[in-house]
Amino acid sequence: MQRDESQATGMVVEAAGKPRWIIEGVYGWLAAAALPLATSLIWLDLPWTVCRESLARRGPWRGATAAEHEAFLQWAEAYWQRRTPTSFAGHLALFEHFAETKIRFERRSEIEAFLADVHRDK
Repeated sequence: MQRDESQATGMVVEAAGKPRWIIEGVYGWLAAAALPLATSLIWLDLPWTVCRESLARRGPWRGATAAEHEAFLQWAEAYWQRRTPTSFAGHLALFEHFAETKIRFERRSEIEAFLADVHRDK
């Protein structure tokens, strides 16, 4: 069951008010609520082929029918064509206007190298 938008936004703002947090931002309107409290932004801007492979490996969410999963995959594939906060254009606008530290990864190899560096710095 989907949460009410105001309830979801409140939960995000509450989490973002803590000293350390990570919020996954598929829903751009939720990410926008957290960004004023963020010190860093990491955008995983991977090609559709990589995203589709990951979604296929993950499979349908618990209780989803095959038709619901297929509709979700079609929605996800339209990410680059939509013009909403939950689209490539919406995420790009958030990224471009973010004034703090920001990183954009466009390949898995970039993510893996970043994580290796983080692990090495521990």
